[in-house]
Amino acid sequence: MTPPDLGPPCPEELAAAAHRAVARAWASVAPESGAEPATRLRYADDRGSVCATTQLVDVRPDGFALLLTLRHELRLAGWVVGRPPADPRQTVAWGPEGQLYATFSPITTSVLLELTSEAVRVGVDRARDLVGPFEGQRSGHGLTQGAAPAR
Repeated sequence: MTPPDLGPPCPEELAAAAHRAVARAWASVAPESGAEPATRLRYADDRGSVCATTQLVDVRPDGFALLLTLRHELRLAGWVVGRPPADPRQTVAWGPEGQLYATFSPITTSVLLELTSEAVRVGVDRARDLVGPFEGQRSGHGLTQGAAPAR
């Protein structure tokens, strides 16, 4: 007997899962950090689809070492981890909650983690209710969880 097909997750579930994934990943390498992730829904590839984006920014002089540890922790958690060959300060990982991008800036000593979930089709009206007016771009103000994302 197979479990019933539950269909795609609702946008709020995507946002909550993305938020938890970033919080968990950062806590695994910087448990003493007070940085909190910020999550919002935004338009995906069209007006009728949304995805969740979670960002976490922390100023850390040890940020590069934490990024290396994060790569290791993500691999242990089952994520597929890569690094652009041109820049060792960047990491890209793919896991059940979506795609995670992490980078370290030695100039500002800032670490940025940004996770983007899979897109879910909700229809144009529901997407507008969740995200706000479509302005020809993949951004919006919609449902937020945590602090406001860094700009």
